[in-house]
Amino acid sequence: MTNEKLLDLLGRYDIQQPEIIFLRHNENRTYRVNERTGKSYLLRIHEPFIEDMKGLQHTFGGILGELQMLEKLGSWSTNEIQTPVRNNEGELITIIEYEGELLNCSVLTWLDGRDMNMNDVNNLELVKELGSQIAELHTFFRQYEHSGMEIRPSQGKAYNERMIRVIHSGVKKNLFTPSDANVIEQTLQLINSRLDDHGGEAGPDLIHGDLCMGNIIITTEGKVRFIDFGFFGKGYALLDVAMGAMMLPSDRRDTFL
Repeated sequence: MTNEKLLDLLGRYDIQQPEIIFLRHNENRTYRVNERTGKSYLLRIHEPFIEDMKGLQHTFGGILGELQMLEKLGSWSTNEIQTPVRNNEGELITIIEYEGELLNCSVLTWLDGRDMNMNDVNNLELVKELGSQIAELHTFFRQYEHSGMEIRPSQGKAYNERMIRVIHSGVKKNLFTPSDANVIEQTLQLINSRLDDHGGEAGPDLIHGDLCMGNIIITTEGKVRFIDFGFFGKGYALLDVAMGAMMLPSDRRDTFL
């Protein structure tokens, strides 16, 4: 996308003399935007790199659900988090036309820091804070008055059934062996059997849904903060907890929990 087109897009926000730095293009096209005042922002153009990556999180309603939640989280939390920036018309989503296609775009505040790494998991204080931050996020989710979660991704029993089909499709592409795929299928079926009568097909809770080291920022003050709520939606709170625990050495998990 041309710099001229990006400047035209940012002209619809109250951002003065922006400097635009391309970051990457996977789930979305992402750019860091530095303003002359010293403020920085994250610009997201919700266009996945490949068509197969498209999901509910890329639809207008799905993006709006994420941004509305982040706006409420920002006003609820005492911590610095990435919050959405409304455009000059007061909208959370800006629509542009590019190469004959309408694209949804959003701007978030920038969170200074670095990705969590393997060295961090040996720091007991950071491990404790990781656990407390997940607990705090789930505290917010339990009181968040949400609606229309069917427009957001979910990671409940239906998701597990879909993953079985996805894994088996990978056998034909030599990504998995048939025996590996069968083990994964048996595991997911066992999990689903234990989730019967617990939260329906989508799951009973709201979750981040994608907690990994690349989505956990260690701020310049050494605090743990979560980013990239692209998979925020219904699921099981313990899925977020399990994702956190699996990042840690076994002798750190009790501290985390």
